[in-house]
Amino acid sequence: MGTTFIYYFKIQQMEAFVKELLKHLEAGLSAIDPESNPIKGYDKAVELARHCITTLKKHLLSHPIEDETSQIYYFKHIVPVIYSPCIYYIKLHDMELHRITSIPEKFSVYLTKELKEVSEFLETNGDLHRYYYSGQQSHDRHYFTNRLAEMRDEISIVIDSSLCPNSYLLSKILAYEKYRGILKTELEGPPPEALKAVAEWKGKKADAVELIISLHAANALHINGKPATIAQIKEQFSKFASVDLKDFNTIDNSNRARKKAETPFLSQLSTYYINRKGRLL
Repeated sequence: MGTTFIYYFKIQQMEAFVKELLKHLEAGLSAIDPESNPIKGYDKAVELARHCITTLKKHLLSHPIEDETSQIYYFKHIVPVIYSPCIYYIKLHDMELHRITSIPEKFSVYLTKELKEVSEFLETNGDLHRYYYSGQQSHDRHYFTNRLAEMRDEISIVIDSSLCPNSYLLSKILAYEKYRGILKTELEGPPPEALKAVAEWKGKKADAVELIISLHAANALHINGKPATIAQIKEQFSKFASVDLKDFNTIDNSNRARKKAETPFLSQLSTYYINRKGRLL
């Protein structure tokens, strides 16, 4: 009874430590700017994931796992969730590197090759994959007690020399599951145009030209840090609102020659806005 209590106490301690470790990892990953250089972003993600592994290894030095039951739990439930992020982000880093250094056709070949290799790996290790998700424990001693021989792989720089082979394989399985989803999405490409929401300009073309000229004059739109030109605003507006403005200059000249209201559309917008005052949203 006393041994069982000590076992569960150690497991609870380990789970609490790992939970906190993953919490810090998620916080670090969330702090990475998604708009920054993707390569640098994945470099940082790999760095954070490796730090997570080394922190766990240091923890084990002062909190060694001695009994076999605890070791099995560690190899089956702790190692995979700590090691798999490192493998996953290394693969994403390499994929992004190929994206920016390859022509689209070559990048597509790379993605197809990666998907084939990942799928073959998951199929080859299908027994372990299924055993893990089945929740069974009958073969735990078989799967999660043997030690790992010297190896060279994605995370050999931080891998624990006493890790068991199936524990590491399981880490790769969890990482490759997520990676396979990314590869499929990349290969499938964007959703069909029919599924996308399409904006359509229902006003007059003269109104659109009036609006574009005003946005340009007000320097309200910037592209790459510089005020957008009329041509740039026209191009972006035409795409967004699905309106043909090839006769933009002709319409603009016609607008300028107006005898009555010079800006009828803008004046109407102003009236709409003022009349809205006091209304509930």
